[in-house]
Amino acid sequence: MDTMTIVPTLQEALAHTSASIGFTRRVGNTRLVHASLTQLLQAFPNTLPDPASTARDSSWASERRVALVFGREESGLTANELSLCTHSCSIPTGPVQPSLNLSHAACVVLAQLFEQRTSNHDADVAAVKQVPKQHQPAPRSDVESLINRWTELTDAAGLGLADSVGGTGSHGRKRRTAGHVKAVLSRAQVTVQELRVLHGLCSALLERVQQADL
Repeated sequence: MDTMTIVPTLQEALAHTSASIGFTRRVGNTRLVHASLTQLLQAFPNTLPDPASTARDSSWASERRVALVFGREESGLTANELSLCTHSCSIPTGPVQPSLNLSHAACVVLAQLFEQRTSNHDADVAAVKQVPKQHQPAPRSDVESLINRWTELTDAAGLGLADSVGGTGSHGRKRRTAGHVKAVLSRAQVTVQELRVLHGLCSALLERVQQADL
């Protein structure tokens, strides 16, 4: 508790993460929610740092921060909060108890991660190679910077693409083009090098659009 850091917003908390998993039992029409953590990791096996890599190079683990995001005890995570996470995931439950309280949900997830980490550790350590900086997933703050650059480009081109439309508050909304692009960039875990290339492309296209308007 003495080393705990408290920040005012979820966006700030996720700024220096390479991936984040929001746990929810709401499916919704604007996000992909995996049925379980196992299913998520099968689809996106690089979401979590490899135990062997962290054993060989502890600095690599510090640069691959992954956030586990849980919601409020009574209402869970909002749609806007889930949109900030790179992945959304449910915790399997039964009809008698369709949802878990916050402490139980956290315990289930942490126990599953601990089991997976310890079972794979010995077999992987011998073969690991250090991952170069440019091939590591870019921090969330850098991905947000790219998304803002892309939005600036589409606005300059007169496209005016909205994230989502319709619904009331954060419920019942339908994702539009910009929302889909943001979701893809967040979920794809683009590397530092890939992000630089995309950022440069957006900047070059924006310069062309601005020159054409003169």
